[in-house]
Amino acid sequence: MDTTLANPSAYVNPENAAADNMQEIKRELLDSKAQLRQVIDLIPEFIYARDYDGRFLLVNDMAAKYMDSTPEGLEGTRYGGLEVNNTVKYHHLEEDRMVIDSNAPLEIPLEKFTFSNNDVKYVRTMKVPFVTNSTHSKGVLCVSYDITRFITIGHLKDEYINQLEELAFATSHIVRQPLTSILGILQLMEYDAISPTDLKEVLSALKQQIGNFDTRTRELNSTINFFRSKINSFPG
Repeated sequence: MDTTLANPSAYVNPENAAADNMQEIKRELLDSKAQLRQVIDLIPEFIYARDYDGRFLLVNDMAAKYMDSTPEGLEGTRYGGLEVNNTVKYHHLEEDRMVIDSNAPLEIPLEKFTFSNNDVKYVRTMKVPFVTNSTHSKGVLCVSYDITRFITIGHLKDEYINQLEELAFATSHIVRQPLTSILGILQLMEYDAISPTDLKEVLSALKQQIGNFDTRTRELNSTINFFRSKINSFPG
């Protein structure tokens, strides 16, 4: 005896079963994506994935912020249509396709990013092949590490050294000039026949040259302290 005839509730429609399975798969994919979102949003780096046509498949909060958008607003959007990195944008897409075609990772040690708010960052980027769970389409996953502060520190140190070299050269010319004048004035004061009026003028000139020397010295110290404070303002 067919039990499904005796108990109609035991009969399962294959189409309904397939639909239920599809819904369950979609729920699992959404849960998996939500979990992945929680993880990548906690990482303080720029994380994003794109497909072969440059559409964003995945973007974390930090990367979306610097593109003046949200992860939801960027996913499905083409990178080529955004007003960011316009001078190197298509070079980025060529790199993406090279990674997808070769199925091999690619490291870019240093590149300059200009974001939608004109903020400039120097980053080191790792690109690896990426396959989405939902569509199984091939893409590239990119992780860009912000190394701006290290580049800035190096730049400031070079600038500091160059400035010190210029100041050393200036010392022999600008600072030396009032010293030479002071020595000349002191020689005049050694004459016994100098009149009180001339002595007064000599002392006035001496005072002026000492003031000039003090000004040059302060400018020198101010410049040195400025660059020292700039360098010390960066940790590490």
